[in-house]
Amino acid sequence: MVLDLMPSFWTGLVFLLIFSLTLGWFPASGLVTWDDPWGLIQRIALPVMVLSVTQVATMARITRTSVLEILNEDYVRTARSLGWSELEVLFRHALKNAALPIATVIGLSFGNLLNGTVIVEFIFTIPGVGNLLINGINSRDYQMVQTLIVFYALLFVTINFITDLIYRALDPRVTF
Repeated sequence: MVLDLMPSFWTGLVFLLIFSLTLGWFPASGLVTWDDPWGLIQRIALPVMVLSVTQVATMARITRTSVLEILNEDYVRTARSLGWSELEVLFRHALKNAALPIATVIGLSFGNLLNGTVIVEFIFTIPGVGNLLINGINSRDYQMVQTLIVFYALLFVTINFITDLIYRALDPRVTF
């Protein structure tokens, strides 16, 4: 798939060109306020699509590969030979045992998501931590940049720790 290889800044610019400037479906920029819920949804729809399209493409590819690999295992053939329906085989055996690679990709995709938010906030002029980081870099505010990088690093480490806890919940054989 091409979508999971496209960087966030390129996807953002292409979506901005197509959905905002050409079709006029979403605003290109503007103030984000909580007073107007419909305006808020319209304003954040395009950045959310940019951040999610690459993640969804990656997740679909990994899930498909993982499930197809599990469907060729002996215990899946045994379940089919016992007369289980294809949906029971898929949900009770295949998806349950394919969950570890999927959890790995979900945990790692948060790093890409954090990286993408910095770029997407800048492209769509959304006030946030990513925009604050870029302003700190441009104004050479080293304390701000260091603080935000440590914040992003701690957030990434926390997400990886939560992913490890999910591993333990999915497969009790996993030890720390």
